[in-house]
Amino acid sequence: MSEGAFEEVTVLWEEHQHIPFPSLGDRDLFADLVMADDGATGVVNWYVRNDGGVVSAQLRRQLGSSVRELRRIRRRVRTREGKLYVDRLLRMAGLILGRGAADERYKR
Repeated sequence: MSEGAFEEVTVLWEEHQHIPFPSLGDRDLFADLVMADDGATGVVNWYVRNDGGVVSAQLRRQLGSSVRELRRIRRRVRTREGKLYVDRLLRMAGLILGRGAADERYKR
C-alpha cells in the first residue's frame, strides 16, 4: 500500500471515530450494520495502530466479508448520512485491501 493510501485511511478513521452512528431509514438494517461495522472497524483500527502493517490473510478475509455485507446494506440505506457512513467504511476497506479505486463513492 502506498504512503498516500495509509494517510487517507488514517484521516478517514479519525473522522469516522467522531461521527455518530447514522439513522438508516430502515430499522431492520440496524443490527446488520452494527455487525458489519464491527468487523470492518476492527481491521481498520488494527491497521492504523500498526502504522499500515501487513494485513494477515485472516484479517483480509474478515474485512472482505464485512465489505460484502456493507455493499448489501448500502443498497437499502435510505438516508444520506447512512450512505456516507457506509461509503466511508467501504473506502477505508478498499484502500486497505488495495482496491481503493473501486470504492471511491465517499468523497470528503
